[in-house]
Amino acid sequence: MGMSLHQRLRFESDVARLRRLVNRVPACRTTDVDGHPVMVDTLDNVVVRFEGPWAPDMHRFFTHFGHDALVMLLGLVEDATGTSAENSARRFLDSLRLPEDRTA
Repeated sequence: MGMSLHQRLRFESDVARLRRLVNRVPACRTTDVDGHPVMVDTLDNVVVRFEGPWAPDMHRFFTHFGHDALVMLLGLVEDATGTSAENSARRFLDSLRLPEDRTA
């Protein structure tokens, strides 16, 4: 079953919020600096330093799930409207708990 008008408007609003969030994230890549796993921006500035026992796993995750993957995921969510993936896309957007826009 398709979305109601209210659901469609909310979906479009959530997609727009996700787009703004993704657009604010710099393109980064993972690397090692002085033996520590980190993420660096395009100018090689360290933007995230992975610490603790989960550092190798987090480093590995972000090696594969970076800015380009976020952009492609956004495209998949946008394209889900009217397909069998629509409900999954709505649940995904809900799970992100995106902040409400503050336009007042």
